[in-house]
Formats: sequence, structure tokens, C-alpha cells
Amino acid sequence: MFYFRSKNSAKLLFPKSIHSLVFCLIIFLNQNVFAYTDKEMDEVLGVADSMFKAMKKDNLSAIWPSLTEKSKSTIISDVVKEQKKLNGDYTTERIKDDFEKRGPIYMVYWRLFLVYFNPDTVLNESKWEVGYIEKDRSEILITHAKSDTPARLKMFKEEGNWKVGLVETFWTRK
Repeated sequence: MFYFRSKNSAKLLFPKSIHSLVFCLIIFLNQNVFAYTDKEMDEVLGVADSMFKAMKKDNLSAIWPSLTEKSKSTIISDVVKEQKKLNGDYTTERIKDDFEKRGPIYMVYWRLFLVYFNPDTVLNESKWEVGYIEKDRSEILITHAKSDTPARLKMFKEEGNWKVGLVETFWTRK
């Protein structure tokens, strides 16, 4: 019968069971973080790399499709706010349409963006590492040669494709 088990044997069984349970939980909980394929890693890195290369080559129309919906929405909202400050008569719909069609407002926005951001700092002067890849989010650690602390580029899977979280990574919270 079970209640006749000695205290010593119970002590021997309990730690082994706990260690096994903890080990299994660690493996299970970390499975999503560490279980990614080379193909997934190539996809995540490829999307980010392509976006920065498009910036460098002044291929501005190629930037927009690589961004998350949150990044797009925030950028459009920021442009609308600036237009209102300048007494502009541009509606949100008009600016969104211009960005979707890669119109003149879109082109001016990205040209000004590139005045303040040099893609070479990311492409040629930094080391890239995958921080983690999960089902629909990942992070790329980009460490500039003159820095000890990496920028954590956030990537999100939207409608089956990896997208760069430019706003989620670099915009400060308001």
C-alpha cells in the first residue's frame, strides 16, 4: 500500500520528479523561441536587409511594402498631424492614398527620413544577429561597430509575411 512508503524513498522520488518536470517545462516553454528553421531565419533577415538596401539605393517605393501595418498607420498619422500644424488641407485618406501609390508626399517623407538616417550604419557598420524567432514575431539584434548595445529591430508576421516594425522599434512612446 502507498501509505507504507518510507520517508527516505519519498525524498528520493520527489527530487527526481521535480527535476524531470522542470526540465520538460523548460523545453516546452522555450520550444517556440529556439525552434526556428534556417528558412525562417533567412526570411526574417532578408526582409529587414531588403528594406535597408532599398533605402540605400534610393528605391523608396520598395520601403512601404516591407513595413508593418502599425508602422504604416503611425507614419501616416504623423504626416497628417504635421500637415495640420502647417494649415494643410490634406485629409488622412488623401495622405494614405498618396503613400499607397508612392506619390509626391510619400517620396518627400522618405527623402527627409534619409537625411537623418544613413542606412550604411546598419548595412555596413553593424553586426546582425537573430535575437529570437517566434510564430509571428522576431527580433534582430543590430550592433553598430561603435556601440556595445544592440538596437533590437522588431519584426512581425502579418498575413503570412515578415514585416519590419520600424515604428515599433525606433519611435519613442508618446
